[in-house]
Amino acid sequence: MRAPRRPQYRNGVLKIAQPIPDLPESGIVLIDMSLNPIASDRGAVNILNAHHINGTNGDPHVSVPAEILEAIRSRNPADLSSFSMHFLIGKRKYRCRSYVMHADSPGTKPAIAVHFETDEQTADLVSQIAIEYNLTDREEEALRGIALGLTTKELADRMSISPNTVKAFVRLIMIKLGVTTRTAIIGRLLEHNETK
Repeated sequence: MRAPRRPQYRNGVLKIAQPIPDLPESGIVLIDMSLNPIASDRGAVNILNAHHINGTNGDPHVSVPAEILEAIRSRNPADLSSFSMHFLIGKRKYRCRSYVMHADSPGTKPAIAVHFETDEQTADLVSQIAIEYNLTDREEEALRGIALGLTTKELADRMSISPNTVKAFVRLIMIKLGVTTRTAIIGRLLEHNETK
């Protein structure tokens, strides 16, 4: 039996060559600060094990690709909530984002949630949130950038406005969504995704 191909990372996109039918739209992996997997949902298992077509049906273990782990490792922990990366499985494009999760109970160490979702799903969620919370077109554009993990400066360049104007849009989005941080904005997107 031939060993499965290792994923390749080119031009900012992780490529897994074989076409895979019926992959899930999203999944989450929880990893510790040493980047070891702690837990994952079935969606993440199916997405990340899809390149091992034979033999992983029902395997509950997940292996986050080394390229994604290295990208997370290279970032400052304070910047992890703005981490975003794309990868392909067959013809389906996924976005990978990470968030530092702080435990409520004393003595419990923080962990990193790594969320995988199709790019199409992200666009749909932003549009739905924009309608539900009466965001203006420019606020929706800013929310799209936040969902992509863009920094204030990157979003300002993309929208052709000043960083201060981006901050004003972000504040307006927070007010309309009833949250107080960028991470909470992403949390609202994830909550909305779960209720779909």
